[in-house]
Amino acid sequence: MDEVIYVLFGKIKEGFNMIYTDQSEKVTESNFFIKNDKFKCWLQHAGSEDSLYLAIYPMWDSEKDDRERIVQKIISKYKPVCNVE
Repeated sequence: MDEVIYVLFGKIKEGFNMIYTDQSEKVTESNFFIKNDKFKCWLQHAGSEDSLYLAIYPMWDSEKDDRERIVQKIISKYKPVCNVE
C-alpha cells in the first residue's frame, strides 16, 4: 500500500471505538502494524487481536503534509486513545 491514512478500531458490543490513526508513505512489510510502537496500546484498548479492526484510506500520489493534516483533524475531533496517551 502506498500513501495511506489508517485508522485502528476496537470492536465493542454495538459498534467500534476509534483507537489510533496515522499515515504512511508505504506499507509493504507484512508485520508493519505489529512493529508499531503503539501496538501494545492498541491491544490493551481492543482487548485482543481478534477485536482489532483496520480501516485504510488510500491517498495515491499525496504528500506527507497533506496526509498529516488529515490525521491531525481526525485526532482533534475523535481523540483516539492511543494517539492521546
